[in-house]
Amino acid sequence: MTAVPVEVSLSIPAPTTAVWDALTRAGLVSLWWGRTAHDLDVVGRGAVLSTGTSSEYRVRPEAVQAPCRLEFTTSYLGSGEPVRVRIDLRPAGPGECRLRLREWPDHPTPAGLRMARELWALRLERLRSVLAGEAPGEPDEIVAGCPLREVGWRPLHRANLTRWLPIGSTAEGTDMFYAMDSVGARPFPIVGLRLHYDERLELDIAVAHEGPPTHGEVTITPGAGAGLWMEVRHRGWRTSDPDAETRQYLRTVFRATWEEVLSQAGCGSAR
Repeated sequence: MTAVPVEVSLSIPAPTTAVWDALTRAGLVSLWWGRTAHDLDVVGRGAVLSTGTSSEYRVRPEAVQAPCRLEFTTSYLGSGEPVRVRIDLRPAGPGECRLRLREWPDHPTPAGLRMARELWALRLERLRSVLAGEAPGEPDEIVAGCPLREVGWRPLHRANLTRWLPIGSTAEGTDMFYAMDSVGARPFPIVGLRLHYDERLELDIAVAHEGPPTHGEVTITPGAGAGLWMEVRHRGWRTSDPDAETRQYLRTVFRATWEEVLSQAGCGSAR
């Protein structure tokens, strides 16, 4: 292991021993990564972590030094070459721990490295929330908004939608919403689109092959002073995909996409 292509670090408001338990005890691992029947503190004993009805990770501890270092290999669905992961813990003050995670993929690509980094950041943030005593419940809605700064600019007028909204049609005539992920602009089928004058847009977007479509509403309402406020509420994430980790990742991708395009629409810079 020479280069370190994937690394995520964060501080956790909990003692190092509590963080270690959350990393290795089956009941706690299930709260932030996946359901499993085995602890992860025995070298050579494999475990299966289920993150959904049809997705799982095979994990095999390779080095265990409680409560400072955990090394393991993992593979999605048990296929392909396992990747090596190392997690180091150190005290960072009274009741606080600093966690450093590194992963060494066998065949790294720019898109794959970015996706691995994003997934680990999401998992570890969930771990931090669990140890901080915050509700581990899964949010069902994305909310983002921005002020409309340009007088007379009507982003929800039908003729203006494609100037800021990442939508388009395929050669077969299927309408798509393009969200930005690690690979680039990724298309998701739009199964419903409704405009209500220039004040509200409704979008039904299928984000997974299984599960019902998500529902987004973009509205324009009076804002501060004489200005207008543009807001999106995109809901239905809890039932959008049977795999919890996929839902979490897609929700993050869509949140970032909405924040970017709403900022452009609000500033009028997409015109």
